[in-house]
Amino acid sequence: MLAAVKQAMEFFNAIALQTDRTSYLDAQLPVLLLLSDGEPTDDDTGGLKIASRIKELKRARVPGIVACCYISGTADDITDKTLYARPRPGWSDAATLMFDFASEVPPPETAPRLHRALVDNGWTIENPRAGQGRGRLFVHANNSDGLADFFSRIGAQLVHTA
Repeated sequence: MLAAVKQAMEFFNAIALQTDRTSYLDAQLPVLLLLSDGEPTDDDTGGLKIASRIKELKRARVPGIVACCYISGTADDITDKTLYARPRPGWSDAATLMFDFASEVPPPETAPRLHRALVDNGWTIENPRAGQGRGRLFVHANNSDGLADFFSRIGAQLVHTA
């Protein structure tokens, strides 16, 4: 997972150097879809290096969207079709790490089609308005139906939100 985070940072940083696009309305905004069990098997610090890299990426505010799907056989008290604004106390370290890496859902004013695609299909977005710690593009899925639903709702919408 550390290698994937490093590659994502390099990719997003390269995009940032090439363009000044920072709007979700821009169809050229890169999207990273990260599917993982959240276990940092290539990080000998138990996830600290990954967490540090994630914080670095977010501080840099490079243009790009990260949608995370946490793959696990355990429930971690993560409700289906809910995009949380904060991790829950009962979540595993692996789930929290994946949540931390996920981008916030863009506000409805910026991405109305994305919001409609989610809400009209039974999804809940915590704090959808800007400035309140909006829900993140993070889901728990342990079957192909859950994965397909999440990615079908957000995939085209993130690329074409205008």
